[in-house]
Amino acid sequence: MLLLLVRARWRFQRALRLWRAGQITAALHHGDHAVTMFVACVARRPDRDPGELVAAMLAMAGFRTELSDYPAAERLCERALAALDTRDNRKLRVEALIRLGSVHRLHGDFDRAEEASRAAVALANQPPSLDPALLGAVHNGLGIVLKETGRYPAAAREYDIALGLSGSATDLAAAVHHNLAGLAYAEGRFVEAEIEARQGLALRERARAAQPARSAESTGVAGDLTVLGAVLVALQRYAEAEELLRRALDVWTTRFGPEHYEISVCLHNLAVLQQRRGEADAALRSFQDALRIREAVLGAAHPELAIVLNSLAAFHEEQGRPDDAAACTNRVQQLTRLPANGNYLDCYE
Repeated sequence: MLLLLVRARWRFQRALRLWRAGQITAALHHGDHAVTMFVACVARRPDRDPGELVAAMLAMAGFRTELSDYPAAERLCERALAALDTRDNRKLRVEALIRLGSVHRLHGDFDRAEEASRAAVALANQPPSLDPALLGAVHNGLGIVLKETGRYPAAAREYDIALGLSGSATDLAAAVHHNLAGLAYAEGRFVEAEIEARQGLALRERARAAQPARSAESTGVAGDLTVLGAVLVALQRYAEAEELLRRALDVWTTRFGPEHYEISVCLHNLAVLQQRRGEADAALRSFQDALRIREAVLGAAHPELAIVLNSLAAFHEEQGRPDDAAACTNRVQQLTRLPANGNYLDCYE
């Protein structure tokens, strides 16, 4: 029993190190083995605290989420919650609900995302008080769901609560500023969006610079570069926007290869930039690649496709192709609540 537990811990820590180093396949291999071993430990000793098992499951759910494998991530979250059914571990249950809400949202199931996020908020706000950073993460997660479903004032309130709780938690503060930038962008407040995006990026880069062994630009930095690039496109500052979007594209490609969801995000924003600069051929290629990758990763019925299709419809209309524009618009109407016509950039959370 003790040897199995030691091996499980070693596998789990190895998985975390490999993931940070960008060795995705090896990290998944070791992480999956660690989960299996922790399950065996709990099965042999049912009275054992499942905390390490749950932590491993949630870490693996995070990996799967980054790879857009939402069904696998959801299964891991549900297994983590089931493992906690007989245990009074409120912190881990809150963390599992946060993760589950994020998975549902990214999978396009906003009703279930809100249900999980509100359950996390309700549980986290019960006495005794949890760590403020965890409580802030709960409100930040709910804010994202509210923003994605068009309830902007309610989202702003959740983000403000989260920012007030962030304290010295740099990652949380950076994430909230990033999300506030996305909210300001959605409401057309582009100058405010730039301020928030730059604050988030500065926090993330300071934290990275403080690391003893400074690593390459992280996916967190890449996300901030993407949102700032999108805002700068809206502000018609195309040269800087392209520089930032291509930096982000390099990070995502190096980390996950050329067919990842975040590649689609960068390509879509670059396509709109190219369209506005009159580079029609380049814009069409970027739009088509963005849509192809997103369909391959998310499926043909995911509401996220509508963001690219809406921009592509406007592009085809501008280029004098009304039939192509109408085909895109029809798909938008089938997929989402977004109004047809007009350009939408990927200003994601």
